[in-house]
Amino acid sequence: MINGKPVTQSTIGEVVAWQETMRSSNRQAAGKYQFMNVARAAKLAGLSNNDLFDGPNQERMMTAYTQKNAESLRQLGLEATPENLSMSHAVGPEGTKKLLDAQKAGRGSDNAAELLFRNIQGPNRRQAAFKTNPQLNTSIDNTIARLSKKVRS
Repeated sequence: MINGKPVTQSTIGEVVAWQETMRSSNRQAAGKYQFMNVARAAKLAGLSNNDLFDGPNQERMMTAYTQKNAESLRQLGLEATPENLSMSHAVGPEGTKKLLDAQKAGRGSDNAAELLFRNIQGPNRRQAAFKTNPQLNTSIDNTIARLSKKVRS
């Protein structure tokens, strides 16, 4: 519920404003596809803040987001397979490349969170990344196996 109404009856602008107020609690994912950044997904889909965050628009946003991730994966030299796209939705195309490159180099038992968050500046920001993403605090092999199973049907 946003402003007393179901999220699908809210405008994209209302959802974006709600996400801004929820950022500090790390509970801002919204919609069927749990968008962490509705503003970015809406922009990719050519939608405005006045458009509804309804089912058809969420599908448009996911399609646009998937196309952008597929393009980014190809630019990084990776195939846009359903498994790679699933991973890229969770950790971004660059994160997907880091994980796959590390696994290919025989570092599958290394910690995925350590690899992905290595370059985050500032101890508080790095700690926040670990706290917000506890599912990544496991081996690279386990992370790849789990993330690549969440393929959109």
